[in-house]
Amino acid sequence: MEENVIIRDFSKVKLPIQPPDLLEVQKNSFIWFNEKGLRELLDEFNLSESLSPTSKAIIEFVDYEITEPSVSSKECKAKGRTYSCVLKLTVKITFKDTGEIKEQTVSVGEIPCMTENGSFIINGVERVVIGQLARAPGVYFETEPSGRSSGYIHKATIIPDRGSWMELETDTDGATYIRLDKKSKKILATIILKAFGLDDEYLKSVFTQEVIVSVDPKSPKFLDAVGKKLAEDIYDYNTGEDLYRAGTVLNASIISEISKMGINSVKIIEEGVIEYITRTLELDDIHSQEEAKKYIFMKLRPGERYTPENADQQFKMVLTDPRRNDLGEVGRYKINKKLSLNLTERTITALDIIEIIKYFSKIDIGEEKLIIVIILVIKGFVLLGNF
Repeated sequence: MEENVIIRDFSKVKLPIQPPDLLEVQKNSFIWFNEKGLRELLDEFNLSESLSPTSKAIIEFVDYEITEPSVSSKECKAKGRTYSCVLKLTVKITFKDTGEIKEQTVSVGEIPCMTENGSFIINGVERVVIGQLARAPGVYFETEPSGRSSGYIHKATIIPDRGSWMELETDTDGATYIRLDKKSKKILATIILKAFGLDDEYLKSVFTQEVIVSVDPKSPKFLDAVGKKLAEDIYDYNTGEDLYRAGTVLNASIISEISKMGINSVKIIEEGVIEYITRTLELDDIHSQEEAKKYIFMKLRPGERYTPENADQQFKMVLTDPRRNDLGEVGRYKINKKLSLNLTERTITALDIIEIIKYFSKIDIGEEKLIIVIILVIKGFVLLGNF
């Protein structure tokens, strides 16, 4: 605001609360970018020996410095210049052959500086940043009734801060598939988990929880179901009155009464391997981690020459490489909160996939309710870490 502008207030009613600083969000974002965002960006470019085994030197970005602008904002406007600062990096180079270490500060270029008004001056023209609304990183669930049966078709979308969206979905038969990106073909979820190093026995053990099963009320299995819970309401066909609500714990007298009602089947909750894994394992003929990575490679790179090294590199690139797939702090926090996890990895792990499939089963038995909430975040130039 120019110094010679005088603001006069002619209102009769004074505001009891001062209006907030509407530029505070932009200013704080730029401060975050200077103090933390650049540090995170440089850390991603730090090359370790494991990431570059064939290189002759290891390059590390030790520190950075942002100088003050050499020209004022008013002068930039008058002379058609850019209001900017100089970015200096402190680089450490370690030569593998000799072990020699060199450290030097270099100027890498200029970056725009924000004025007191929250704007930028580019070639003498004052410009502002317009934020974009986008879905926040995290995991989002969708459910719709199955057309063939009384079950549901589930879908979960993992949105990273940087990288391709991953989708998990079930079909009408109960099998679970994963799309590593929107263009790739769907792959059985158990194949992806086996590529992480898991086997059939471990998958069956980790997916053993409360499941819904249909039993004949006159069968020995139902007669021995004391202590288990009903998965659906049972009502009188003549009056429509509810006799037993879903969740009722079965005892000997209730089992005896239900068995005499002439019902063809009763759904109960018992311990077992969830259907989404049993159906998927029936379709899965992969038996080792190497076979799983080969299958994924052939799906994503059809027609290309297969080698174990290429398949391993492809798997890392689409799933475990933090430079290509980064959930970000917000994404990891939201996934941990949704799935009751306590992970620190900012890439998708096998445990994330396991808990998402378990969440499908929990929705079926009513332990979790599906609440669709689309959370939006503002993205802009100053939040370079969001891109």
